[in-house]
Amino acid sequence: MLFYFAGGAMEVGGSCIYFRAGGYGILLDAGIRQGGRTDVLPDFHGIQQRGGVDVILVSHAHMDHTGSLPVISKAYPNARIYMTKMTQDLTRVLLYDSLKLMERAEEEIPKYSQLDVVSMLNRIWPVDYQVRTQILPGVYMTAYPAGHIAGAACLYIETEEGGVFYSGDVSGFLQQTIEGIGIPKLRPDVLLLESTYGDRLHASRQIEENRLVSILAQEVKEGKKILIPAFALGRSQEVLLILRKAIQDGLLPHVPVYVDGMIRDMNRVYTAHPTYLRRNLARRILRGEEPFYTEDIQAVGSMQDRHELADRPGAAIFIASSGMLTGGPSMLYASMLLPREDACVILTGYQDEESPGRLLLKLLDDASGDEREVTLDGKHILVKSRIEMVGLSAHADSTELCGIAERLGARRVILEHGSNEAISALGAALSEDYRRKVYQPSCGEELDFQIHNKRKALPQELPFTLHRSSFDPEEDVMWLWDFCGQHYPDRAMTLDQLYYILTGKEASTGKENTTGTKATEGKEVTEGKEATERTDMAAFQEALLKEGYFTRHPKRLYLFRRNSPEERAEQMKSGEATPQEVEAFLREQMKESPIRKLSFYQDEKRVILNTDFPDAFDQDRLKECADALQETFGWALEIKPFMNHQAAGTLLQQLFGNKILKISYFQETKSYQIVLAHGIDDVDEEKARDFTIKTGWTLRIRRETDPVEQEIAVYTGAEAQEAATGSLPDKPGWFTPDGNVERTEQNLAFSLVDQYFMEEPIRPLKKGKKNDYIGLYMELSFLTPALGARCAGLLQTIANQIGWRIHISESVNQQQLFVIAQELCSEYHLTTTKNPSYQPKSREVHLTLLPGESVPEEMKLQFREMTGLYIQG
Repeated sequence: MLFYFAGGAMEVGGSCIYFRAGGYGILLDAGIRQGGRTDVLPDFHGIQQRGGVDVILVSHAHMDHTGSLPVISKAYPNARIYMTKMTQDLTRVLLYDSLKLMERAEEEIPKYSQLDVVSMLNRIWPVDYQVRTQILPGVYMTAYPAGHIAGAACLYIETEEGGVFYSGDVSGFLQQTIEGIGIPKLRPDVLLLESTYGDRLHASRQIEENRLVSILAQEVKEGKKILIPAFALGRSQEVLLILRKAIQDGLLPHVPVYVDGMIRDMNRVYTAHPTYLRRNLARRILRGEEPFYTEDIQAVGSMQDRHELADRPGAAIFIASSGMLTGGPSMLYASMLLPREDACVILTGYQDEESPGRLLLKLLDDASGDEREVTLDGKHILVKSRIEMVGLSAHADSTELCGIAERLGARRVILEHGSNEAISALGAALSEDYRRKVYQPSCGEELDFQIHNKRKALPQELPFTLHRSSFDPEEDVMWLWDFCGQHYPDRAMTLDQLYYILTGKEASTGKENTTGTKATEGKEVTEGKEATERTDMAAFQEALLKEGYFTRHPKRLYLFRRNSPEERAEQMKSGEATPQEVEAFLREQMKESPIRKLSFYQDEKRVILNTDFPDAFDQDRLKECADALQETFGWALEIKPFMNHQAAGTLLQQLFGNKILKISYFQETKSYQIVLAHGIDDVDEEKARDFTIKTGWTLRIRRETDPVEQEIAVYTGAEAQEAATGSLPDKPGWFTPDGNVERTEQNLAFSLVDQYFMEEPIRPLKKGKKNDYIGLYMELSFLTPALGARCAGLLQTIANQIGWRIHISESVNQQQLFVIAQELCSEYHLTTTKNPSYQPKSREVHLTLLPGESVPEEMKLQFREMTGLYIQG
């Protein structure tokens, strides 16, 4: 077993470890060196000389572990890349951001292109925690929670020549967002252990969090501006939750907290993956609550002037990336605040030796009394602000690292990802066990092990299974519960493990590749099978949680634990209705009503009714059922207010068939519009009215004439009459490619949209892939639809280029609208007494001002220009 250290050895950054086993080349991470160093890439030439790469395994998303993935993946396009789903989505955000940074650095040659990033992302095969996955013939990998950041994994690789455990970056303690490391006693032959803080002990995490709040409270009381430069991924989310709780508990006064930079994108990814987070945070997200932002904590919009925010009277806190002040908005805020005596900069984590953040830390120890200076972006900045360091590291310290090594019991320990001092100190501590061989390689070195007596992992297998031939989740869960009580009474297991116990078969993901075929080919073959199986597994998971048989593990939501008979009996006799009883009652009460799905929130005793056409639902019947449900069980009933547009498109197609050329819908006016082919004059009024009655939405019918569309009929229906106010826009927000243009691959299409809008004053805030009865289309969300309509010419050009239909979303970013409104009020010296409100029908933002104040015409025009909407007050 040969190891080659292309990066990350005797250094922090550029993690890239290559090893060969069983005739295959396996790469562990592919990062970059940060902090302004010139040699940023690992030594890929050394990897090429030793046989190349067959598979790439990624521990977590930080750029010092993923930043060079597009480069190495381009060199080995047939090598699959394995990581958790959370890491996959975080890596996508980070790499697209790196493309922007490379484009701005005009003096540097880009290291990879957009196409390289897209191609690399398409080679990712996501894995779940604690699921043993075959990654090559005879080679298996299992990912375990590493702590550190959300989605981070320790990787255990089993090969014919022995087992290798790669820690990646680890953290043993509980954080605000995630649990600490969780690994069984695996007994690998080789342990690759990170050593970032191998020479020190951390302060108590709780003490450091309290100290942060104390410093902030003092500085806010004095009216200062505070900057917290933080890593966009991981550290920022921790800081936000600490501040949010401190404000809620009254430990910190209400103060504006501005979130800036890539932190905003990372917050969205965290919110999209609650099962990777701590239980209390996950439950908050699953209930539909916003986990990070409040009235006090707000994201800085792209239109906001950072200089103006820094110069506003009163205290404010800025949380901005990057954490080492090497770039991003934190560098701009630092250049503005460091020269000010009424400011404070608080560093919260590791600072690279060559970073501006490390230079600031050195000023903390400088007692010479000389003028303090730091260099930011090539400029010398005189430092007059207060500087503080609070230890919120997400790395294990020396005690935790020694504990991990002891738990795993490997006889060969290789220390990496640490400075010379940290690795030397940790190596000395680990070498006290005479049975353990500790290695401290540098970049470019090679280690070759001949492992004759491979260590066997402690028993982790599942020897007892039910081997049920059929798979009926509802019926089988009771048998599974009873069987686990006999054979695995106290063991928490993954969904795949429980499936194996039930059936005796592995829940394959359709992603095993033992024949050497290309990843893309395997993916095409197994897509349908995988989709079907994931649906079955979703039903299995839902069944597990019914009737009190199983519950999620309180600290690791991806694990399920069996309830004891006493726990289940207590739950069942509590007198509270189960979701199953509530569902049976509702379906009996509403058996004539079109229900698509019922969603249950047992903690809140609330049911959400999902139906295709909520605006056509019998409101009197809904109220009767809600009253009956409240009286019988004490539960509340609500209806989800969103139209199923795919179902509406299908209905129109059924009613009008091939007469329809185009379908558009308009959320604000609750109306649909269809364009009929030229020459079709007759319209089946019964069918048209049938649509309005079934959906509750107005239907407008136009006929294509040359060169315009002529409206020939409007059907409002009884339920849609009130909603049909105002006229439809002259140009519906759809852009269809001219001619027969082949549709570009999704990620590349999204990248091209970004490229087209790069220099435009108006840009989409969000891009999404959607489906209607015609097929796939791309939806772009702007600040308002009216702003998006100003880009009509460009959107048609893009549609012609990428071959996608493009639709302007009807959604409005109300939060950003209100920010703009408040800023204009400040500019025009107006005082609002309430938060602004948005009126969708009139497309107006309403302000409540002090008596005698009104919105001047100049401000109305300025707001109209900035948003495309009206403002009144």
